Amino acid sequence: MKILSNKSSDISFISDEEKILATEASKFISSGLINKRSIIFVDTRVPDYQSLIANIQPGTEVVILDPTKDGITQITESLLGKQYDSLHIVSHGSAGSLQLGSNYLNSGNFSQYESQLKLWKTSLTEEADILLYGCDVAAGEVGVTFVQQLSQMTGADVAASNDLTGNAALGGDWDLEVKTGSIESSLAFSNQQLQTYNSTLNTPLSVIINEWSQGNGGNKEWVELLVTTTVDMRGWTLGDTAVTPYTTFSNDSTWANVAAGTIIVIYNGNTNERDDILPADDLSVGSDRRIIVAHNNTNLFTTGTWGGFANGTNTDNPILKNSSGTVVHDWDKSDNSGFTATALRPGFNQAVSYIASSIGGVDTASSYARTSVTANTATSGNPNGGTPGAANNENNTDLINTLRGVVKVVSTPQVTINNPSPIANGLFGSSLASNGSEILIGSPGTETATVNGDKYKGNAYSFNTSGSLQRTFSNPSTQTTTQGSNETFGFAVAINTVSGSTYYTISAPHYDESTWVQDAGRVYRYDSSSTPQQTLDNSVTNDDSEFGAAVVILSDGTVVVGAPEKGKTTATDNAGQIRLFDSSGQLIRDVVYPVTSYVQDARFGTSLAAAGNDIIVGAPGFATSILSATTGQAYRYKKDGTLNQTFTNPNGSAFDFFGISVASNSDGTRVLIGAPGEDIGTDNAGVVYLYDTTTTAPTLLRTFTNPDITNRGFGSSVAFIGDDIVIGAPTNFNIDVLAGSVTPVPDRGAVYFYDGEPGFSTYTLSKIFQNPGTGNDGFGSAMTKINDYRVAIAAPYADSANTDAGAAYIFKLSNATPTAANKAVTVDEDFTYIFSTSDFNFADVDGDTLQKIQITSLVTVGSLLLDDVAVNLNQEINTVDIVAGKLKFTPVANANGLNYANFSFKVGDGEVFSSSNSVMSVNVNAVNDAPTFSIGGNQSVRTISGQTVTKIIQGWANNFDSGAANETQTNSGYTVSLVNSSDSNFFTIAPIIAPNGDLTYTLANNITGTGSKTIGFQVTAQDSGGAISAAKNFKITVTSGAINFVTTDPTNNNIVSATTNTDTLMGTDGSDRIDGLAGNDKIYGGLGNDRIIGGDGDDILYGDLDLATKPSYASLTTNNFTFDDIIQGNAGNDTIYGGWGKDTLYGNDGDDIIWGGDGNDTMWGVAGKDTFVLNGTDTGTDTIQDFTLGEDKFGCAGGLLPASLVLTQQGSDTLIEAGTLSLAVVKNMTAASLKNSDSFRLM
Repeated sequence: MKILSNKSSDISFISDEEKILATEASKFISSGLINKRSIIFVDTRVPDYQSLIANIQPGTEVVILDPTKDGITQITESLLGKQYDSLHIVSHGSAGSLQLGSNYLNSGNFSQYESQLKLWKTSLTEEADILLYGCDVAAGEVGVTFVQQLSQMTGADVAASNDLTGNAALGGDWDLEVKTGSIESSLAFSNQQLQTYNSTLNTPLSVIINEWSQGNGGNKEWVELLVTTTVDMRGWTLGDTAVTPYTTFSNDSTWANVAAGTIIVIYNGNTNERDDILPADDLSVGSDRRIIVAHNNTNLFTTGTWGGFANGTNTDNPILKNSSGTVVHDWDKSDNSGFTATALRPGFNQAVSYIASSIGGVDTASSYARTSVTANTATSGNPNGGTPGAANNENNTDLINTLRGVVKVVSTPQVTINNPSPIANGLFGSSLASNGSEILIGSPGTETATVNGDKYKGNAYSFNTSGSLQRTFSNPSTQTTTQGSNETFGFAVAINTVSGSTYYTISAPHYDESTWVQDAGRVYRYDSSSTPQQTLDNSVTNDDSEFGAAVVILSDGTVVVGAPEKGKTTATDNAGQIRLFDSSGQLIRDVVYPVTSYVQDARFGTSLAAAGNDIIVGAPGFATSILSATTGQAYRYKKDGTLNQTFTNPNGSAFDFFGISVASNSDGTRVLIGAPGEDIGTDNAGVVYLYDTTTTAPTLLRTFTNPDITNRGFGSSVAFIGDDIVIGAPTNFNIDVLAGSVTPVPDRGAVYFYDGEPGFSTYTLSKIFQNPGTGNDGFGSAMTKINDYRVAIAAPYADSANTDAGAAYIFKLSNATPTAANKAVTVDEDFTYIFSTSDFNFADVDGDTLQKIQITSLVTVGSLLLDDVAVNLNQEINTVDIVAGKLKFTPVANANGLNYANFSFKVGDGEVFSSSNSVMSVNVNAVNDAPTFSIGGNQSVRTISGQTVTKIIQGWANNFDSGAANETQTNSGYTVSLVNSSDSNFFTIAPIIAPNGDLTYTLANNITGTGSKTIGFQVTAQDSGGAISAAKNFKITVTSGAINFVTTDPTNNNIVSATTNTDTLMGTDGSDRIDGLAGNDKIYGGLGNDRIIGGDGDDILYGDLDLATKPSYASLTTNNFTFDDIIQGNAGNDTIYGGWGKDTLYGNDGDDIIWGGDGNDTMWGVAGKDTFVLNGTDTGTDTIQDFTLGEDKFGCAGGLLPASLVLTQQGSDTLIEAGTLSLAVVKNMTAASLKNSDSFRLM
């Protein structure tokens, strides 16, 4: 139904001629022909039902219930428009339950069928009786309550049996022992027939084996039973083909009347299966209708022996029997009686579950699913997870809810879409259409503020299914002021996709051709361009046809447009017409209202639906005469204009508006037609009719009545969502006969979701979508299918930012199993890959987002970590942790390769995981690792003006390593660079390193003056693959100036240098810098803080004076002499004597002998096989920084013997002592390793 505003002039279905006879018409319609007679309904599941009705009492109307359809609905439809004094029902029964067609009527689902049962009352006389022929229907308290409830709802006296009904030899009788009121009707069958009937009417399938599992090893098994109708289970047994059952139900009151929808989980108590998989025992039914119990519970069972089931034979599986020993359900019948189930059986760690949404599929293999068993938490009605049963993935939730009479109310949408231009009376959401990826929404009340009088000019908007605005369509009309007002652009919309291109069809049914011809109508077609690609017009320009009141696109792209006020015999008869255009906008044909006898205000074309390439057309104003105004009718046309079927209002009366909404399923085999004005329970409560169109004449399958008459206009909008049905109840109507107007009066609104099954007409109300707003928003005025799992529902009167601005909502209908796809990610060698949510290729047609992943197989190489902890098999990882960057993969060091590692995963939407595994592959790019190398020590060299000094240190750079063991690159050379380029003037040839590691440089010969300069360098190595090492730093200290020999002035700080020959040099008593250059030199630093560089050759270096000639230390210190020297042996096998003071001694290259002397000295051997001398005559504790086991030695002198040394561990270091002497601390060396070595020798 299209609703524009509350103005009474907007919808007019009544002509002046009709107003005159309105009162008479009302009287005529309210009267009815009363046929007092009997009717009997027979369920075909009753054994040999044909013999029962062969000699039925004369005058009784017989109706055979279709076993594939809802029996309660079939009875309701058969009673409509008639009256009976007795109603008989022959069906299987149990306590408080009747099996009727594909469903049950029981005390648990009375509320679901309340509106239909109240309709029965209108077809029964005041003294009418209802007789129920079913076993045990009135048995016990639950049975008596059932009979009383039925009597109260229908207003009839009810009779039913409280024991077995049927053949006496089988324990039955035909007495209906329990009655409400006075039963005046006799039984429907002859006495002779009752005596010869050879069966009983008990329900054979009151409980089904809903699931059974092999658990997770051995006999760790459970069986889950689902009670389908209230039943007494005392004395029942569960077992297999063996004589002795596994367990027998006790006489405890728990089993006396087990309500429909109850889940009973019985597990092998011997192996304590519950601890492994199932939640805690639940030993009473309670409000959750669930029991979880061990088979050897002595209160609820008579203990038996659990024999275990086999998954490889069809003779060893669960079999449920009643107290008489009759098989109720055999999971896999071989030679037993009872219901045959599927041959699908669970294996190790598996469960098989019944997944159909009605019990009619028990014999069908596709009604069962086999999945792995996992441990989960319990919820209502479910022992092992989020839905009833351990492995049924929510598929039978609707069955459980139906049995329990539960209807889910949904008031929170997935997405809310507010009017982007929220002006008052914008009526955003008056029309909706979707192609699955976009939603096109009309807002016909939108005004153009810049043009005075442009009220209701209209807009339309395209949104993606996340609710983001994609595009705005403004009314392209150039009409302004009077002619441009009220065009209602966006009144009807359609969207379709052809070859990847999307086309938007938007109508303006109140477009005015001129000031004198208003509401001629126009339709615009858009592609990706901003202006209409096509403009479709009414067949004439002088008729207020409201062309565009409805639009629909057929499967072949044909555009059909309704013009419901197009005149047929006169311009004002409003008979109606539809027009067909091809996808290019060319007219195919016009189809006019098919009725010729009475055409006034039929409004043919008010609603349209595509049934494949056929067209369903509603004519809600149809009448056979003035007396039946707006009874309504609908039609099915072929595209060639041939009328194929006519749908007549089954309960026609004035102002039903039958046909104001129409819908077809995808293959055109079923059609919905709304009659929102039908008065059932209250004015304009509304009714919807479902038809099977596979027959020559449409067959009425189901009548849907308003479940809640507080929201009226039920049927104003209708839609198929796959096999399911949604019906809107958005508004009431004020009908003014004299004024000739119908005024919508929006209610809060609701939409009802009926769950259907392929091939069946068992539509069960399972959800009610409630208006998210609190006002009278007309919620449900328009709806559109997005996909089989999502629907968009409009509330055009919602006050979103302004009065009646309008809003639309996207709701999730049911949960779809999410999907994922294989993915390959890439990371460089020796790096870590951090996963993001997009890596898991999550997709879900119901609009859910990724909530978690499950790791179903682990990597076999590298490390898959969550928050730096190894991921476990089947671990579930929340999205929030992935977003936080906690899920990582690190390959093994230096490893690489295509498809280097992979793991399997499933994605979850918060309810279920994807059904199959996807694979995450990790490719690791090979990376040429940076090479490494070693260098010699820093350099110190003296230059003299006018002399050329070239230094060559052989093998200074060494130990080149190309990186990982799997890399074979060679050394391509070294690069030396100055840290400060301004220092280049100190060299004629700057330092270079040959591939063999020799360091060479030549000092500049023009350096004048005295002093020293330390120059910084960096060196890198490059391998043949182009990789460059990390830089290493070294220094060259250049000294210059004249040679000064010893003076007695302790304040003199001199530079002493030598030639390249073998020199003997002595410093002053000041702080001297002495460079031996080449040759085997002997150098005495003298007193003071000297820096001594041996240079090349095998040198002997004294920090102070020769030990044989040194004066007393005390006399020296009193004269302010200091002795803290720095000595570098450099190249050659040097002997170094620290002397007095805190000296710093470097052996550098060569095999050096280092004597610390007195004081706390610090020693480095650096390269070579060095000897660190421990002297018993020295004072102080030396620190040895780089002692290398197997290479360096300790020399014992001054009376020390290796055996006299004491080695003590101090943290990571070793202290060497001899008696009271603390000789040395060896850094980063354990005492144990030194003790076990041959590192000590005598000097």
